[in-house]
Order: sequence, then C-alpha cells, then structure tokens
Amino acid sequence: MFKNIVFFIFVIFFMTKNISAQDLNPDNTQRDSSDFLMKMFNDGVDFYANGNEPFWSMDLAFDKYLRFNVLDGDSINLGSVKGEKAMDANIMRYAQKTDNGFFTMTIYQQECYDDMSGEKFDYKVIVELNNPGDANYKKYEGCGNYVPDYKLNRTWILKKLGDKDAVDTDYSKGLPDLTFDVKQKRFSGNGGCNRIMGSVFIEGGTLRFGEVASTMMMCPDIEMETEFTKALAKVTSYKLTGNQLILENPDELIMVLYDPTLGFSDKTKEEFADSYKLNDTWVLEKINGSFAQEKDYMKGLPTIEISIEDMSVKGNGGCNQISCTFIADKENIKFGPIAATRMACPGNFESDFLSVLENANKYKIENNRLYLMNDEITLAVLKKTD
Repeated sequence: MFKNIVFFIFVIFFMTKNISAQDLNPDNTQRDSSDFLMKMFNDGVDFYANGNEPFWSMDLAFDKYLRFNVLDGDSINLGSVKGEKAMDANIMRYAQKTDNGFFTMTIYQQECYDDMSGEKFDYKVIVELNNPGDANYKKYEGCGNYVPDYKLNRTWILKKLGDKDAVDTDYSKGLPDLTFDVKQKRFSGNGGCNRIMGSVFIEGGTLRFGEVASTMMMCPDIEMETEFTKALAKVTSYKLTGNQLILENPDELIMVLYDPTLGFSDKTKEEFADSYKLNDTWVLEKINGSFAQEKDYMKGLPTIEISIEDMSVKGNGGCNQISCTFIADKENIKFGPIAATRMACPGNFESDFLSVLENANKYKIENNRLYLMNDEITLAVLKKTD
C-alpha cells in the first residue's frame, strides 16, 4: 500500500513538472500548440474554447456550425449561428433556441487563464443554458482563442493601392510587400524603401495593423512609401480571393496584394470554374512510379482536401498536418508554400510527397484519379476517397 502511495505521488509530481516545463513558457505565455492549432485550422474551426469543473469544450466554424460538449453532460450541435457584436467593446454573442433550452455563448476579449494548466488565452467565454433564475439554468465559464488563418502566412506583394495599380519604378527598392506570422501576431516587409515591421490583430475577418516600425533610410520618392504605410493604419478587414489578399475598411478598398509564388496573378477564382472537379478529398495511390504503402507513413497514406471555394488545400502528409493555397485552370496547377506541423517523421516518405506538391505544374483527372505532373512526367496519382 505504501509503495502504491509513493508511486502515485511520483506520478503527480512528474505530470506537474511536465506541465510547468513543456506547456508554459517562462513568461506564462501560450504553449507551443502548433500541431493542435494546425489540426483545428485543417478541420475548419475558427474559434475554440474549453473550461473545467465540469470539463467542457466548444468549436465554432463561421457560417457552418457551433458544437458544445460537456463531459458526461450536455451536448449541443448547432448549424450556422450568426454572432452579434457589441457596439462599444470587442464582445461577441451567439444565441439560439435548442432542445436543451435557450443557448447563449458570449466571447469577451480579455486575458483568461486555464485554472488547471495555467495556459493563457486571449478571450474569456461564458456559455449559458436558459436564463438566470430558471430552475434549469446552467452556466459554464472558460477560455478560448481564434484559430490563426494560416493562409495569410506568406509574402504578399502590392498590386493596387486604392484604385491605382502599383508600379515597380515608383519605389526605390521594388514594390512594397508584407509577410505575416499569424501565430506570433506579427508582420514584416518592405515599404518600398525601408524595412517595416509591427504587430497585427487578426480575428475572423478582422485585420488591424499596429504601429509600424521601420528603418530610417532616405530614398527618392519616399512619399510613396509613406502613402503605403499610412494606408495600413486604415485597414480593418481582409478577404482572400484566389491568390489575392484584399485589405479594406467599411468605406473603401485600401489595397490589393498577391502571392508571388503562385501564377495567374491577375485572375480570380471565378475564372477557374473548369477546375471544379478538383474539389474533393484525395488519397495518395502512387508516387514516383510506385504504389504507396500505408506502412511507410506514420499516420496513414497522405490525404489532401482541395477546396475551390477558397482555393485552399488541407490534409496530412502521412505524418504532419499540412495546408497551402493553390491556383488552377483546365490543366495547369500551382501549389503555394506549404505550412506544416513539425513532428519528426521516419524516412523521406512525407518529404517526397511534399516535393510532389511543390513541383507539380499540370494535372488531369481520369477514372476518379488525380494525376499531378511536372510537364508531361507524372509525379503522383491520388484516388478520390468517395
């Protein structure tokens, strides 16, 4: 009995030590949750929350669903629920009548700490079933965060400033560009003369730049850079169309940027209707002329889900979660830079698959199979899953 008690105390100590050393950074900031966040992103989740005593969780996908679950308790699955934003604060409220009663979820922008792990979140979340004073009233409190939009994580080059096309020769060091790190909530880039950097706030479709810091070089036509950096301060929202990033506010279009790693920069997704057959989930069947073997991949055969709606790819490479953008027409295809989690994987099988995506420039679909090619050479064959 004494040995069992000692062992139990040791286990608790070991778990506590691991939480302190691994889950929390020295300044008590958010843990490195890249794998978790990438999975949430690939699953289409926009906001997640959880709480303790009792344990509960919530996943929200804008315009799709809201799922709330309590361990050994209530389970509520709603379809699309429209949120209402407070006029004078960053507070969102979602409400809908359900079989379990009237459901309300309120999201407050304020620091929130998980009272078990100590993990820091950016939002406090309160879920209520029915109204205070009702006999069956229940209240759940916890913390949550928005899932980073990893599609922004790339370098974007200025295409239009306001209603004017950007001209390379107007800027001493080439067209301005922006590079986002959505997990760190930072941006950097080139203003056309100086290096620029700063913080960025991204929440759903909202995007706001913090104060822009820059180097202090003087260049001819410096006023063009000044116009660009001042324009950043007016941005309040964004949207992605094909390989273009549109920054705007309720009153005006601020600027349009594009991803230089993708071709067809002057086209939008409406011009790629012929590529609708790509819109499916595909699993690797053959690569470099040989049949793919499931045993070679830590988490099963590589699988990708291609979405024409937002020109995105998400899935797994056989080990890590992956995502990227793409663009295509009737026969040409180009995948953008691939974001992936950082799990160490045995062998080169996943890297070989990612190389296929990086090198593919043509495709064809025959007999429910997607052929990815480099010119006329078939790199891989993927099979439609349904």
